[in-house]
Amino acid sequence: MKKLQVTINAELEIPDNWDLVDHEDGIKVLDIKEGKFVDFDLLPMVSSSLEEDAIWNSAPAKLDNQIMDMVRAIETKLALVLN
Repeated sequence: MKKLQVTINAELEIPDNWDLVDHEDGIKVLDIKEGKFVDFDLLPMVSSSLEEDAIWNSAPAKLDNQIMDMVRAIETKLALVLN
């Protein structure tokens, strides 16, 4: 088997009332209020085209599960940057 390393670096502008909190699972999550928390992780997207402006969708559950079963390690770091 081959190894594929995926590095994800994203910057989002979020509402001022959202905040990072420590989850009991030992990870930082984004508290988007109203009792909802967001964790950022690997989410496979699929397309049936290599053409420019192709339509991308969430992977079907079977493929999503297959790809997630291949993950051997993943690390996500969250940090707030205050201006």
